[in-house]
Amino acid sequence: MPRPISELLKDAEAWKGEPDRRAQRPIGELLKDAGIITEEMITYALTIQRVSRERLGDVLLRLRFTTDTEVARVLARQSGLPYASLNTFVPAPDALAQIPFTVAQKTGLLPIEVLDGHLVVATHDPFNSEIESRISRFTSYPLKLVVAPASRLFRLVQRAYYIAEHPIDEEVGRLAETILAGREFSAERMFDLLISSAIDLHASDLHISPTPAATLVSYRVDGVLQLRYALPPNRMGAWYLPARYAPGWILPTRRARRTGV
Repeated sequence: MPRPISELLKDAEAWKGEPDRRAQRPIGELLKDAGIITEEMITYALTIQRVSRERLGDVLLRLRFTTDTEVARVLARQSGLPYASLNTFVPAPDALAQIPFTVAQKTGLLPIEVLDGHLVVATHDPFNSEIESRISRFTSYPLKLVVAPASRLFRLVQRAYYIAEHPIDEEVGRLAETILAGREFSAERMFDLLISSAIDLHASDLHISPTPAATLVSYRVDGVLQLRYALPPNRMGAWYLPARYAPGWILPTRRARRTGV
């Protein structure tokens, strides 16, 4: 089971004091010290940067010398902030309400939770000195930051705000009606909703069981398997694999990985 965000923050040494932003070093040096890239890779990337005018970190990512997960981890270590993979975090509706979607999308700042009188916000750039000034226009909560991989962060911004405006159960119901009517529908979207629901419930796994009358979807929550949805069988052919899925193992494309039958 994933660690709750409250545990992640409680254990973080960063909350004992403000991170020393003066200690910021070039991302290339941080990655080299971590053994992720070499001096030769930095030199090569700097040569391209002089022409492209991109940030060095972006060049290193484009060259596939590193990943945004590695970048996020070294930035978290340097800033003294906790690292959050965001694989299994479901932003709370009251947190999302603090920052408009357009602002979150533009800045790459995702409000995750209101915790102990603070707004927990995920960022891919902990050394951005404008974060607090931008967010303070919309919320009165003081901020606590966590560092997350950029690509995953921007995907979750899109997904979290969409789900907040389109509750999962309602959309699953609409797709079920589409299946029942024999019309075309997005099987990938159905899986995405079922996985999102599982994460929202903090389920350890998800079971899809076909029967002649219905496709049963159950989640194991606190060790107990609970029936959540009874969906109509697809009249156009199977849209599922009878299987058990682990929500914590979602692929970057947001497709579930089969882990057993």
